[in-house]
Amino acid sequence: MPAPTPAAVATQMAAEASTTSHHGRPGLPAHRKAAWADRAAAAAGPGEVATWAADFIAHPDPTVRQVGLLLLARPAVDAREAERLAGPLAGDPDWEVREWVVEPLVAHALGPASDWLLRWAEGGGPERRAAVVAARQLVRQGGMDCAAALKVASLAVDDPDRYVAASVGTFLLADGIYVRCPDAFWGWVETLADRPAPLGTPRWRHLAAVARRHPAARERLRPLLATQDPHYGRGPTHR
Repeated sequence: MPAPTPAAVATQMAAEASTTSHHGRPGLPAHRKAAWADRAAAAAGPGEVATWAADFIAHPDPTVRQVGLLLLARPAVDAREAERLAGPLAGDPDWEVREWVVEPLVAHALGPASDWLLRWAEGGGPERRAAVVAARQLVRQGGMDCAAALKVASLAVDDPDRYVAASVGTFLLADGIYVRCPDAFWGWVETLADRPAPLGTPRWRHLAAVARRHPAARERLRPLLATQDPHYGRGPTHR
């Protein structure tokens, strides 16, 4: 029997995805994608995992691209190569592919390319959004220290891009940094309050999200938010 090829495995994977519903559309659940990644890695061998991943992430089927991203998270793939291949998928038209870009970013964040996450946070756009999501996951797991996570937050807190902003307040700050690093969070807030705010910044909405999520933070943030955001405390958004 001939050895499997990336193209043949991708065809089989896409066929299974086309007959399975996931999130209300054709696709595979996470455990099946992980199983396909295991199968592909075994067939490729350590020296060819990146080659298989490159074939998968160029595939028209989004499920195959997602499995390609899982392959890029493998230790056998060089972190720089993983970043190069994953970069274009941070802005993929498919929302689920964009979510899975975080997998190789998190996996390689503590390795030789530990500056990958910071580069993406500095770069803006879809890559910044991926860095924000990855930072939240890492800080919650103890894989990123508070100072590094807050550096990502500082780079993203004034970004007016709605796609980036959607993940900063309720996700990175309220569900990650505040939970794991409360003392560092308050020091950062004091510094932030003294930093000039660009016109149209979402920073106060992000802090309001922390106040809504955590009653203990609400009273401490109330004076700052009342001063900076004239709408704070009015209407259902800030209850």
